[in-house]
Amino acid sequence: MKRANQIAAVLILLLSLYICITGIGLGYLDRNVPGPGFTPFWIGLLLGVFGLGVLWESRNLTGESLFTPRVLKVWLVLTLLGMATIAASYVLGLLISLALLAGCTIRYLGGTWKQTAITTIAVGISFYFLFVKFLMVWFPKGFLGI
Repeated sequence: MKRANQIAAVLILLLSLYICITGIGLGYLDRNVPGPGFTPFWIGLLLGVFGLGVLWESRNLTGESLFTPRVLKVWLVLTLLGMATIAASYVLGLLISLALLAGCTIRYLGGTWKQTAITTIAVGISFYFLFVKFLMVWFPKGFLGI
């Protein structure tokens, strides 16, 4: 686990560096106002800070294998949940499918039924207001027209 976190941290740092350089290349400022590279630069910088945090925390981890039976089971279940979400989106629509994915994930990871219901409803409502109302990005509708 320690080696995997260290490798992931280095990859995050490299990605961060690329994003920062690309952001500066796009133009950090344009006539004394934030240019097209302003936001990517700061996102890359924050990503780099998080990468350093992962690298720092990995020093306390043990060298146990990443592929334990428990981890493989979680990966398998989350992969199956993702596939089920894609399949359900053709019938229910993407918004409802993503809300159900959040609820199922919470329940699988040990949440109570109350937490599952609250998460499912909160994700559905917040995704609707954030993407549909605020950003005006429409989710694909399913066979049922939802």
